[in-house]
Amino acid sequence: MSTASPSNLYENVMRHDVEIAVRADKGEYVQLESYEVVEFTSKGDNHTSLVCSLEVKYSSNGKCYETSYVMKINTGISDLCTSLFVKETGFFKEIIPELNFELDRAGQPPLKLPKCFHFVRTPNKEIIFMEDLRRLGFKMHARQSAFDKSHTDLIIKELARLHAAGYLFISRRKFKADESFAMMDPCVKEIFNDPNVAPKVSSLFSTAVQTTAKLVKEIPGYEYVHKYVENNKDNVLSNLMKILKPSTQFNVILHGDCWNSNFLFRYSSDGVPIDCRLLDLQSFRIGSPGNDLSNVLYTSTDGPNRRSHLQGYLETYYAHFASTISAANQLMPITLDELKKDYSSKKLYGMTIAMMFIPTMLLSPKDIPEMWDFTGDNSDIKMAEYSQLINERLRNSSAIRPRLLDMLDEMEGDGVFNTDDNAEV
Repeated sequence: MSTASPSNLYENVMRHDVEIAVRADKGEYVQLESYEVVEFTSKGDNHTSLVCSLEVKYSSNGKCYETSYVMKINTGISDLCTSLFVKETGFFKEIIPELNFELDRAGQPPLKLPKCFHFVRTPNKEIIFMEDLRRLGFKMHARQSAFDKSHTDLIIKELARLHAAGYLFISRRKFKADESFAMMDPCVKEIFNDPNVAPKVSSLFSTAVQTTAKLVKEIPGYEYVHKYVENNKDNVLSNLMKILKPSTQFNVILHGDCWNSNFLFRYSSDGVPIDCRLLDLQSFRIGSPGNDLSNVLYTSTDGPNRRSHLQGYLETYYAHFASTISAANQLMPITLDELKKDYSSKKLYGMTIAMMFIPTMLLSPKDIPEMWDFTGDNSDIKMAEYSQLINERLRNSSAIRPRLLDMLDEMEGDGVFNTDDNAEV
């Protein structure tokens, strides 16, 4: 894949496409006066796409107005980036209308997602034009800080609605677990099974997990983590795919990438989160809900939060899922006990994703490399340097205990770690 710089990618933003996006939002008769691309995200917020702001001036009925949009631009630095972009545009085009149709039929409000006003998918130019949720008061939670109960509750409730809508959609279409969901659109395919993507993903996942294992190796009492990972470093992706395989009994549409940079919150005047939005559905897939639940609870909360509230989160999730299913006059496909068992069966998935994400989440943005640094012939050297930097910055960090070590303790208590050379990561 060719490597582009941000400035080159900004040149792909054409006036014609901006006009389409503005008119889809403001009405077909408005006139675009000017636009400017502005960077606004921090390093580490996005790993596969370039996200920027589009500042727009437009006129209508002789009056001038200003607005803004968020653009997501495919960097094209790997087949993985392009595959994820195809999935996300497909989600906006094919899946969201179906899910919101199910919710509307049940008398429920639409999903809490950004509106998509336009997207471009042509060779070497792929852009999504979305609603700028900052204009509605939404903002990202600090990546280095774990979610508290208030933030977690909001996300759990909305994931339940997403999953319930997905379950209703799958049920209406009468898909079977062993059926190719890609009959609707290529965006539904599991990209980690793509032979053009899997080798790169496997290498990235393995390296990330090994980096975390090295980080905790020198901490007394955690030497076993390094041994465990070393025994299984070549099977990280394949073992994750076993866990992610759709159930033969009960499936939903999963978000697929539930960590705190993929959620936005709106706050009351006294700083309490009162609303949320889900972002970045580029990794959505078909599967059971425990995957998303373990993902968000292990990447984005800490040990004290989970110890105090885990059972409550599962009960909250179940109640909101059940409410949506009941509103659609359908029978619940799963009991609360079955949900708890599904969550427990997916802990290994949540742990693995957390081991990959948490070190980067805890770093200061100034220490996080640009995505461009991991392309080209020296990518392995850059990755080794990054691994060393993580070790230097975080080995004495106070955040390691509640975010990472508490999780490893939970897994040890559940018997995930053992000395069997065939143990799975």
